[in-house]
Amino acid sequence: MPYIITIAGKSCEAMDFAASELKKYLLMMSPEGSAEYRIGLFTQFGIRSDDIADPELDDAVYIDTKSDNIIAGSNPRSVLFAVYRFLYENGCRFLRPGRSGEYIPRKAAESVVYSHTADIRYRGQCIEGAVSIENMLESIDWSAKNFMNSYMLEFEVPFCFFDRWYSHRDNAHKKPEPVGMDTVRDFKRRMAREIVKRGLILHDMGHGWTCEPFGINGTDWEAVNAPVPEETKQFFAMLSGRRELYGGIPLNTNICMSNPRARELMRNHIAAYAESHPEVGVLHVWLADETNNHCECQECTKLRPADYYVMLLNELDKELTRRGLKTRIAFIAYYDLFWRPEAVKLENQSRFILLFAPITRTYGESYAVEADKSALQPYERNRLKMPRGMAQNLAYLDSWREVFGGDIMVYEYHFMWDHYLDPGYSATEKVLKSDIISLGKHGISGIIEDQTQRSFLPTPFPEILFAFTAFDQSTDTAALKRDVLEHCFGSSAERVSDYLDTLSACFDPAYMRGERFCGGRPYYLPSHAHELDAAAYAAKIAEASAAEYAKAEASPDVQQSLHMLAIHAGIMKRLAAAAAEKARGNDTRALELWKLTLDYAALHEDEIQPAFDVSTFAVTMRRIFGA
Repeated sequence: MPYIITIAGKSCEAMDFAASELKKYLLMMSPEGSAEYRIGLFTQFGIRSDDIADPELDDAVYIDTKSDNIIAGSNPRSVLFAVYRFLYENGCRFLRPGRSGEYIPRKAAESVVYSHTADIRYRGQCIEGAVSIENMLESIDWSAKNFMNSYMLEFEVPFCFFDRWYSHRDNAHKKPEPVGMDTVRDFKRRMAREIVKRGLILHDMGHGWTCEPFGINGTDWEAVNAPVPEETKQFFAMLSGRRELYGGIPLNTNICMSNPRARELMRNHIAAYAESHPEVGVLHVWLADETNNHCECQECTKLRPADYYVMLLNELDKELTRRGLKTRIAFIAYYDLFWRPEAVKLENQSRFILLFAPITRTYGESYAVEADKSALQPYERNRLKMPRGMAQNLAYLDSWREVFGGDIMVYEYHFMWDHYLDPGYSATEKVLKSDIISLGKHGISGIIEDQTQRSFLPTPFPEILFAFTAFDQSTDTAALKRDVLEHCFGSSAERVSDYLDTLSACFDPAYMRGERFCGGRPYYLPSHAHELDAAAYAAKIAEASAAEYAKAEASPDVQQSLHMLAIHAGIMKRLAAAAAEKARGNDTRALELWKLTLDYAALHEDEIQPAFDVSTFAVTMRRIFGA
């Protein structure tokens, strides 16, 4: 008898996909096997869901293939999660995006009994870094396989992220393959289609609303050279008596929020976008991506930016209601908007989600700390100093909670820049876990990672830790890490783990951030050079060892992981040498060695492309080496 998958009750696209995925992987595991499974919603099987506050938003899975052959979920995407959990319990591993990152055992499926309701309501990531369309489609697929329920596609046309890859601006060894706006529009449609097919929550937009409604393209952080019509400038924020693009960059330019016509153009543009994109579950409405640049005109200075922002949101809610749209809106506490409104209240709070984005935080401490309300600074227009410590950041979140009672998500950056300063990931994983398990104490019900989509080298463990712990905060981290490293590196797992701990300790992430020494002192000091020399030596040994182990390992999956680790170690060997020269004050030599580091990474990029973002690595390290 072949594998028979029956969908209980009324089907839908996500459940159809879940059935096809279950059958596909069962055949990969045991082509000659046979079994029968029933998949569907809790309601179709009479499964109790007393602990689920909102079945549409809250993900729960129930598996009992021992007595009933049932694989069920609280909503369609949870049915898919239940399928993947069943496969996981049977030994399947989805370590990195793409088929090459999967481990599928050759064995007959065994019975599984498992149930769990996700501990965090919104769990996902946002497009960033340099990506190909293949990277993105594989990343979306990987996210669902690791129980993440949200995916965000920033910008009306996310051109810059694809341009960074296809232009190969940071790789002299690759020929540019330029893509146009129409191509990227099609890419976005394809990505949205894959997100919706899996039943995931599609988050969309973010920045761009302060320029797109006024006929100005907002798809990159680049300055524009074309002149702006005078009739458009009237809507820009006035700074020092002038209304201009801030630094020439549309995305960084705020508008004159007290101008009713400017708000009208914005809300109508946003509402029209929501109406033409019914597939969007959460539409993000943010202001400009810069700080201390809000309008100084006579009317705007009567209220805080957050007051005018909430005024806009109230007007938007009424327009969406008039159009019969139920689209949820995420509004952001970010930069100047950390300072909550004083005079204007958000009216229909059920439509909104607060997105708290502490971009200036340090990753040397976590959400485990208590909010320090004494750290709140008075609002002073365009003279604000952003909080850095988590206790300070959380004080501003607590202030917002006093005026908003709806869902709160955090917008985080663990895998944007900071993980490059911790090349062994050992410190990153500790802070990341502490962050996730501490969200609840601050009333936070979701986390979106704004991150490079290619952050799986030297190991995918931090990304898997994020996904698994956000779903189940009781996850045994040590056991999960052993499991990931053993599947990646086979018999070399323990040696690799020790090497990565050494790498993190020698680079010292706090030191790399400039936090080990304060008072304006530089990132690097001579006292740290010997530790960086040790990192270079450890990486040199690991490079040779990983290459040797890869030849000896029989498993192609392990061979590939070790091969990529050897390349990563080669990058780290060179980076540590450059950093050591920087510490000794030899800036010229440090720059020369950094350029050799980047050249080596670029030369081997095709071998590590799905797992390591050379472009974002380069951007991060240039801040240190000055080139």
